[in-house]
Amino acid sequence: MDDDFIFRIGAKGEVRALLKKEGLSGTQIRRALAQGRLKKGGRPLKKGEVLGPGDQVQLIFEEEDLPVAVDPFDQKIIYEDQDLLVLNKAAGLASMPCAMYPRGTLAGQVAGYFKERGLKRKVRLVGRLDKETTGLVAVAKNPYIHNLLDRSHTRKKTYLALVQGALDRDYDLDLPIGPGEDSLVRRVVPGGQEAITHIRPLLVGEAFSLVKIYLETGRTHQIRAHLTHLGHPLLGDDLYGGSKEKISRVALHVASLSLYQPRLGRDLSFFAPLPQDMDGLVGVLKKETK
Repeated sequence: MDDDFIFRIGAKGEVRALLKKEGLSGTQIRRALAQGRLKKGGRPLKKGEVLGPGDQVQLIFEEEDLPVAVDPFDQKIIYEDQDLLVLNKAAGLASMPCAMYPRGTLAGQVAGYFKERGLKRKVRLVGRLDKETTGLVAVAKNPYIHNLLDRSHTRKKTYLALVQGALDRDYDLDLPIGPGEDSLVRRVVPGGQEAITHIRPLLVGEAFSLVKIYLETGRTHQIRAHLTHLGHPLLGDDLYGGSKEKISRVALHVASLSLYQPRLGRDLSFFAPLPQDMDGLVGVLKKETK
């Protein structure tokens, strides 16, 4: 069923303690117990009940209202199962509604997709991408999976980026990030939030380079701030000093995503090719670097 999850108990203990070890939050457990949505053999479990090895507990997810404006769905689906939806986000689409973008968002499109399929669930994006960034985004279909995947150690992303200038060496940056003079941007500042970025050049040209990036932290505009600090802002990123001469949007793409799917009990890996605008510039680089 799409609206439940089965836990197979491996040790004797009190139901709340055992389910916390499975990744459920205290709030989720209390609500499910109070509403009779935690069951054993079809019978609602009671607060404080003791379970034994081999018991199976069924968690039934509650129906939820869609809290965002619904938009027609127009994204490429990379993968879907009972718990997950993985999309290849297009450029020019804000992740969540805000004052500037109340409609036409990724969350709104996912809400439209859920509505078409009769899934009464909130939209839970696992990490958000900036409006102009393309590539892989995971959507959790229930709060349990979202709670697990929202922990940084359970998922890994690799970015591909086009940066200005000849970035011709590896960088492993551990530089704190905080607000700059303009509230819209982030800068490397003393006393900022910890931010760790790993950068590897793939193709190096005189005017611009293709690099691979992966993060150990997920700060707002982390990649953009660190690359600007190095003197190699993203192509198209005029907010951080990048030129729009070769590309009209920020040249950043989530190319791979790996995460653990607990229902299946295994890791899943996904890949998304570069969008046409970035791929064309990579073709130019390849000719230049032959």
